[in-house]
Amino acid sequence: MRNIGLKLLSFLIALSIWLWVASEKRVQTNIMISSIPVGTMNIPKDVEILKISPTTVNLKLKGPLSLIKNLAPSDIAILINIPKDIPEIDRFKEEKTFNIKIKRSNVQTPKGIKVENILPPTIQITLEKKIKKQIKILLKKRIIAKEGFIIRSVDYSPKSILVEGPISILKRRSYIVVEFQKTGVDRSFTKEIPLKIFDSRVTFSSDKVVVNVEVSKSESKKVLKKKRKK
Repeated sequence: MRNIGLKLLSFLIALSIWLWVASEKRVQTNIMISSIPVGTMNIPKDVEILKISPTTVNLKLKGPLSLIKNLAPSDIAILINIPKDIPEIDRFKEEKTFNIKIKRSNVQTPKGIKVENILPPTIQITLEKKIKKQIKILLKKRIIAKEGFIIRSVDYSPKSILVEGPISILKRRSYIVVEFQKTGVDRSFTKEIPLKIFDSRVTFSSDKVVVNVEVSKSESKKVLKKKRKK
């Protein structure tokens, strides 16, 4: 009889727990989650994102109490698929702002959680075209030889590089100035000069310029006079 009583008590406890869990699954509740960041995906190589406004949205979600009560903002993601959500992306030449309606399919939530409302329902994304452009490199030099020596030649390479970046930056840029100075030079040498990136959104095909300086001893005045007489 004792065993039967214990078994019955265990059964009743297990049944109570099951009923409680089952009731939690059936009970649906709503929750507001604020400041969910808006992300982007599948950004075309020739496009730069300049601005997203607003950068976050609020969501009204619905789901079982057991899931909702432990839900955190990090469990949710909002992703705008650039080519899919902006079908007219190929129709602009430089810069344009697009109004994007955030759909439920853009919101990723745990299984069992439904999106009831999105606030604001529309955001703005400003895009700019990226281009590739060949830009000249100009060497601004000041090289002074030591007494008794002369600078025979100064050369550098590359003379131009391929640059990639937003069209608004590169369309008005035709050259890059590289500065180099050295005094008291008494021998030939090669010097690598790092290129300064003028904007963090721009990439260079080369990150340095190599300068070659040829130096030789100058001839004495007596030798020069003899050469002139000849």
